[in-house]
Order: sequence, then structure tokens, then C-alpha cells
Amino acid sequence: KSFIPILSGIKITADQSGITLIASNSNIFIEKFIPVLIEDEKIATILKAGTIVVPAKYFIEIIKKMPSDI
Repeated sequence: KSFIPILSGIKITADQSGITLIASNSNIFIEKFIPVLIEDEKIATILKAGTIVVPAKYFIEIIKKMPSDI
């Protein structure tokens, strides 16, 4: 459990080019960019650009409930 609450979340930023996921525990920093297009195939549609921090435990539950072919 983190003493800094924001470190227990995942920052999600969406814009026209894709989605960026950022997480840290103050020792390790992870950043992953998921582009809207991969090899000219549209894999995502961004309806509204923005940024949110989601508690990691909720994010993990959402991922677990997604279809396995995603």
C-alpha cells in the first residue's frame, strides 16, 4: 500500500493518436502507448480526449472482464 495515494492508480491519457497508460510505485515507472492505428488498421476510436487516474484495482478488474480475443 502506497503512502502517496496517486501511486496506487493508473493514469490514462487519450488523444487522437492513441492511449497512454502510466503507472509508478516511486521506484519503477512504466509507460505504454497504444496507437489508434496499427499497420493502417484502426484498433481504437477515441470519442473524447482527456486524462483520468483510475485506481489500479478497478483497472485490473475491468481488464479481467474483457473478452480474451482483445
